[in-house]
Amino acid sequence: TQIIRDLTLSLPRLAAQVDLHAYGQLLLAPWGWSPDLPPDHETFQLLGNEMQQGIQSVHGRTYTHGPMYDTLYPISGGEGDWYWGDRAVHNFLIELRGNGFVLPPEEIIPNGEEVFPALVHFAGWARLERKPPADFNDDAMIDSLDVIAFLNAWAAEESSADIDGNGIIDTRDVIAFLGYWAAGC
Repeated sequence: TQIIRDLTLSLPRLAAQVDLHAYGQLLLAPWGWSPDLPPDHETFQLLGNEMQQGIQSVHGRTYTHGPMYDTLYPISGGEGDWYWGDRAVHNFLIELRGNGFVLPPEEIIPNGEEVFPALVHFAGWARLERKPPADFNDDAMIDSLDVIAFLNAWAAEESSADIDGNGIIDTRDVIAFLGYWAAGC
């Protein structure tokens, strides 16, 4: 638990987390500790629907999704609640297919195949949600092309060059962007 906490705290831009468990074919979002819906419940619902469709599209399995508290049972001290409540990290607990904690060998590969599209979708959403400011040209690489793209946008006074978010395109934006770029984030 401490190692996971320390790792999470070392990743300030972390946008998504998934916890895989056996078993039950469930896609669970916060809250586990309360019947109240969490802030940004609509995003959890939308992502849950999309991830559920991705899972079902592979082998036809239906995973039930919803808040942990209502969909499974009350969970006190769950990491999903900590990720969302303390770190504002969207997360899901996925209870995989099967009827027990030991999955028959012939079910392992199909299980991975059906969950993979959901994980890819969630990761793609997270990348857009917390895109590094230094990846200015949005090519998933931080390189000199980002500097060129930023400087072109800055010279044209495009709103995307307002890195510090103060509504003014000025040299502070250049300094802020270059700071992000030099740090690789």
